[in-house]
Amino acid sequence: MEQSLFSVLVLAYNPYSRLVPLVRGGEGHRLHEDLWRLPGGCCLVGELPKKTAEREMLEETGITVKNLQYIHTVTKRFPNAKEIHEQFVYLASFHSIENVLKRGNEGEIVELFSVDRFPSKMDMYAPHQAIFEKVIAKLSAKQS
Repeated sequence: MEQSLFSVLVLAYNPYSRLVPLVRGGEGHRLHEDLWRLPGGCCLVGELPKKTAEREMLEETGITVKNLQYIHTVTKRFPNAKEIHEQFVYLASFHSIENVLKRGNEGEIVELFSVDRFPSKMDMYAPHQAIFEKVIAKLSAKQS
């Protein structure tokens, strides 16, 4: 019997400063610990993905997000595994950078990046880079 594992990713965006928080390192991220990635994590039992997104952003970055919008779901089926991993991707806004952490609750390094000066593809986890590029292109089209 297949089981589903649920997690979230959050692309949080400050529309005024055009800053996006990214994290690097931390517990459980040894395969890509040197790469920047979007904040996120696993849903707790019985927790709705939207609540997970809010919780993970606060725990990993110190940022309270607003206007969470569901973007899409990435479904991964791992070979020889009985689990299906569903990752819910959200876009959110934030206004204050006063409480941004230097380190998240699992030891992640937290940094704010301008959408105009984002880490190179060599420095960012590829699946998260693709999400960033797609979402920022849509935001830029709306603003023009």
